[in-house]
Amino acid sequence: MTTDLSQPTGIFGKRTCCVITGASRGLGRTMAIDFCSTFPPDSLFVLLSRDVKKLDGVKSEMEAKSPGTKVVTKQFDQSNLDGDVYGSLFEYVFGQAGVGPGDFEQAMIVHNAGTVGDPSKYIRELSDPGLVGGCFDMNISGMVLLNAAFLQTFPSSSVCSRVVVAVTSLSAVMPMRTWSLYCTAKAARDMFFRVLALEEPEVRVLNYAPGPCLTEMLSEAARKTKDPEVSKRFHALLTEKTALAPETSIAKLIQILSTNTFESGAHIDYYDEI
Repeated sequence: MTTDLSQPTGIFGKRTCCVITGASRGLGRTMAIDFCSTFPPDSLFVLLSRDVKKLDGVKSEMEAKSPGTKVVTKQFDQSNLDGDVYGSLFEYVFGQAGVGPGDFEQAMIVHNAGTVGDPSKYIRELSDPGLVGGCFDMNISGMVLLNAAFLQTFPSSSVCSRVVVAVTSLSAVMPMRTWSLYCTAKAARDMFFRVLALEEPEVRVLNYAPGPCLTEMLSEAARKTKDPEVSKRFHALLTEKTALAPETSIAKLIQILSTNTFESGAHIDYYDEI
């Protein structure tokens, strides 16, 4: 099956199965709520997070904003590398929704879930195997497994188009002291998705850096970052109120996807001209 992805409404005009990880708070939550009125009403949203109670709250907000929206929530820990978890995920989702992969024109996944690691440590202090492994399990290994499950569930023969969005960061290209684990994970993810764009040229792939947003993650960064200079920058974003509202950043993401002229695999920052 083929589709004309050059049209401005090419992505948001199709009946879509949209998977969002880390959807219980922050950017993931905002994305779910703002996307639900952008896609056709017969689309399906799959919200994944470790916090099911908060996910159910997001689901209620989506249904209030866009009546008729179909939402399936699922507890999901991306740091769990048990293959059965990934193999059974979409079977569960389709069972709950009463649909199958062939019922959609398009499939989209937004890789938003992640962890900052431990920004209280310099590289010389990173001697805990559990800390290091857990960070990369969550940010890289689990994401790789989920992405494979998504592509296998929605082969090109079952949907007209597939879209993969990865939430990245300026940290993928700019080093920050005591943020080595996070910077490394984001850089690795960027390259992973650039390779995906080469391997699967019919898949639209975007690495989106949302800019500094007013989320719990930003507050955590200001509180836990050990390097004085980096910590000062985070505190300034909060005290000077220069951090972006999540809704502002997601509006830019929607604009990028709507325009749909980006090079597949590109790293696009909130502040970039499009």
